[in-house]
Amino acid sequence: MKKYINDIYISVIFAACSLIQADIRIFDIDIKTIFIVVCSLAYLVLRMATDKGFAGVKTERVDVAVYAAGAFSLAGIVYKLIVQPQEFGKYVTLVSLSMLYFVFRNYYQNISAEGIFLVSISNAVISILLLYHYIAETEFVMPISALMQDGAALSWLVIMISINVLGFCIYDNKSLWYGANAVVGFFLLLIQNNMAATVITGSLFLQIALRYMPRKKIVRRNMQMFFTFCFLLCNMTLITNYTEILKVKVSYDLELSVYIELILAVFAVCFFNVWDKSVCDAYGFEEDDDTVLAGFRGFYKKTAIIAVMSVTVVFALLIRGDANSLPQVIVKFIALCREGMQTQMGIVETAFSKYGIIGCIMTIYFIYSVFDILRKYRHLMTSRHKKLFRIVSWIFAVQALFLTQSMASMPMYIIFATVMLNEYSTYDVDVEADASGKVKGEGTNETDNSNSVLQ
Repeated sequence: MKKYINDIYISVIFAACSLIQADIRIFDIDIKTIFIVVCSLAYLVLRMATDKGFAGVKTERVDVAVYAAGAFSLAGIVYKLIVQPQEFGKYVTLVSLSMLYFVFRNYYQNISAEGIFLVSISNAVISILLLYHYIAETEFVMPISALMQDGAALSWLVIMISINVLGFCIYDNKSLWYGANAVVGFFLLLIQNNMAATVITGSLFLQIALRYMPRKKIVRRNMQMFFTFCFLLCNMTLITNYTEILKVKVSYDLELSVYIELILAVFAVCFFNVWDKSVCDAYGFEEDDDTVLAGFRGFYKKTAIIAVMSVTVVFALLIRGDANSLPQVIVKFIALCREGMQTQMGIVETAFSKYGIIGCIMTIYFIYSVFDILRKYRHLMTSRHKKLFRIVSWIFAVQALFLTQSMASMPMYIIFATVMLNEYSTYDVDVEADASGKVKGEGTNETDNSNSVLQ
């Protein structure tokens, strides 16, 4: 009975989080918010009727932040109902996210690969509608109107791409489906022409490289996605300036595209050099996709150091606002990054504008708690499937600082971050040791203790 209730709730809530992207409000409350509240209340009532207990998870700092936000929101609703009845919708939104967090924190220890596939299917429907909007001469955007407001599409596209790229890399089945969805997501993201979001998405490939053991299949698939992403990025100038595919105005700088291609060519030479040497070192196992290509450990770490240093320099120059002494192409890149961030409103700024200093403090504490969890458990051995939630949570925390957050994407980010947290809270009972003493995760034979230099 409980499994049946769980399956129904997962299916309905994924549909609500992924498919409901229309900007419809009832009494100043977003339709998706209402749907989540109703589904969560119904689920809690049904579960309490069949199961009196909770999962017994270990309390973390992030729990305090989320439940404090929920209590603050309930107080805000009561106050607004008394003073300004028409302006309490934003507090109901926080309550819905807190309820979603509570349900998954206490009743769900993991989401299966089938659940990830369900999310991918839902995202594909919205992606098709979004793509149709950009390539067809139509103004009908009602089903996706929420994504059209205040740059909300960027944050949604980042998680959509992350799920599909990870699915393509780690799941043997349906790799073609995940890969095709990821490519559509790349194109939709690049149509937004936001360099900040593009850089954040690019960090996904580095996270996959650092988090997973450099097994031949994962290395190959990750690089296939990376080179596809870069290929589209470098050719957006051609697509936007010399074709009529898009019915919206998008402009890419030709000079910057050429420099990106040159950097990509240098990286490709280095990558394939290491690839050839690693495959030769694994002589006799060339056809085995699970062969660990040990040579990529050092290569990925050096790449990460260069990437982190480059991003640090860019952000330092962004803060200073003075890059006149640098080459013109770098000045253009920094200007594009600055422009991309100026058109967006990060989660801290949003919390301050909507909920005041108290909301801002709770948001900062929440983001800090997520980063702290990722840091504290960075060396934990776990399965490929569970690392998906860890990487999406890292992407969530990073993009939340720079991109606009809305109900278009926040519920799904909350679900993935909560499942990641549950992995650590129940780690003692959720994994088992084999005869050699190695720890195995669910649904895979991979024992992966990849170290990261980013977290």
